[in-house]
Amino acid sequence: MTVVPASQAGRGATGARGSARVAWLICGSALLLLAAGLVLLWASPDAALPEGDRPRLEQAISLVGLLGPPLLGGLLAARRPANPYGWLWLAYGLGWAVVGFTNAYVTYVVASGAAVLWWTRLVAWVNSLAFVPLLGLTALILLLFPDGRPPSRRWPWLAWAIGVLVVVVTLAGAVLPADDQGPIKNPLAVTGPVEAAADAVANVGITALFLAVLVAAGSLLLRFRRARGLERQQLKWLTYGGAFLAAYIALDMVSLAPAGLVDALLETLTFGALSVGVGMPCCATASTTSTG
Repeated sequence: MTVVPASQAGRGATGARGSARVAWLICGSALLLLAAGLVLLWASPDAALPEGDRPRLEQAISLVGLLGPPLLGGLLAARRPANPYGWLWLAYGLGWAVVGFTNAYVTYVVASGAAVLWWTRLVAWVNSLAFVPLLGLTALILLLFPDGRPPSRRWPWLAWAIGVLVVVVTLAGAVLPADDQGPIKNPLAVTGPVEAAADAVANVGITALFLAVLVAAGSLLLRFRRARGLERQQLKWLTYGGAFLAAYIALDMVSLAPAGLVDALLETLTFGALSVGVGMPCCATASTTSTG
């Protein structure tokens, strides 16, 4: 039996408490961003919303649906700071909070008729770039479930490829002009051959990231075949949440998803189902580990 010195055990406990504080700080920051987004939406007059935007109530419901990922990430990272999977969910939750806040801020500026200043353009620029890292994080969440490691030694290349793709596509998207219908233009936009090259890189890279999500989802089948006991139950719970998400995406792709308020409610339930599907078994594992 190995005896751990009291000083070393004390340092370990202090480090764990420090990591837990950082986790809850990130979680709290994400929740504050979402709360600020709700306030901005409430202050935006419905009659003056940008063309194509959903009504305030629908956007607010979608923002509430984004509460799950940062809460789940904070809980997992605080309970098991050594497991990178909780930190991955924290990054995912913070990313969605940034998207929710920046989108609400742009909506407020346009709806209220406020002057478009340099920081408004910066906020809109961040909003346009956030999709790519979130797509990469989606793939990693599937690939590294539930212990933060790939299914086997043959899979780390995919995690590295996802990281490289996210960086390259984000850099390419950073210099692309904003949508012609968008109310705020990209201050870093380029034109000519550079724009054409960046557009090609972004299109190929995003397609590759979508394929990476599919491959990462396929890796769960490999895990399920090899899994036993608690890990098998974890994968079942993730399947339940993922099935809810897949059904919503499939309906949306074939234009069968309901519109308006019902769509916003379904979107919120989808995020909630995925968070619960991941959170229940992972938190149960964390409790078992801490008490064992």
